[in-house]
Amino acid sequence: MTRKETGLVVLVLALGAMYAIYFTDWFKPKVIHVGFTVRPVYAAAARPLPFQPRTAGPATYSVTFAMDREYRLTAVQVVQADMLATNANAPALWRLTAPGRTVPIKGFAYAAPLPGMMPFLPGAEPRPLQPGVNYRLLVEAGRYRGQCDFKVGQ
Repeated sequence: MTRKETGLVVLVLALGAMYAIYFTDWFKPKVIHVGFTVRPVYAAAARPLPFQPRTAGPATYSVTFAMDREYRLTAVQVVQADMLATNANAPALWRLTAPGRTVPIKGFAYAAPLPGMMPFLPGAEPRPLQPGVNYRLLVEAGRYRGQCDFKVGQ
């Protein structure tokens, strides 16, 4: 090859590399965008007479999560954000893993069973969420990863 041909090949390779780095997402981290909704669920109370207000019982909270598109999740866990800041191996309040291929989903609720996923420890039950505590949801779908901080109650 002549010097001119070698220079053109190097230029084409450099332009191709620049295109791949700046205009594609081949080298960017794979991110799952997660949002959440917290709703109080009050204990049902009987109405003794018509038009009397119900007496509100203690509130529990329903937390639902939505992702930007459907994913085949491989791991889901909820941990206390404060504990995670000081301990990388903070205990999970709810942790699910997928032993095989899962069904693509776009959203789910805290402590609800997800199709194709099972608790990390057999027989483990999700712990209830406490009002005023910061939590972090961590989700994985293969190479894609996402997280979301949330709080229930005050």
